[in-house]
Amino acid sequence: MIPSAYQVALWLHLLFMVSIVGTLLVLRRGLPFGSSQDPSVVRPILRFATAQLAAGLVAGIVVYAMLIRSVSDSGGSLASQTHRTVGIKILLMLVVGACLGVSSAMVKKGRTGPAATLQWAALATLAVAALLGLQVW
Repeated sequence: MIPSAYQVALWLHLLFMVSIVGTLLVLRRGLPFGSSQDPSVVRPILRFATAQLAAGLVAGIVVYAMLIRSVSDSGGSLASQTHRTVGIKILLMLVVGACLGVSSAMVKKGRTGPAATLQWAALATLAVAALLGLQVW
């Protein structure tokens, strides 16, 4: 059985979102203390997490567009609650991107303590977005 384009986009979105959580957890808890404070180690990991976020956001928007098209082709429309929830999720992903970007700039300047706080904030924001995603799915 060949998966539909919707299923592929949905699984890609889920893969990227789960992998960014794993990347941030490894960054915060999986590295030895010296490595987790070293900008030459942390910044590439943060860049990778940002790339995962961008890919997951694009995949999520594709899933949303396909869902809208599918429902409208069948003569219906999505509930306004679904549109609100997806809008909130997109805003939360922008917050995560900002946390990662500012965190990377802080690491570059050697301020790893506040950067770690922002990385934890990004993880918490991802958790909230995931819980909202369960409502849409």
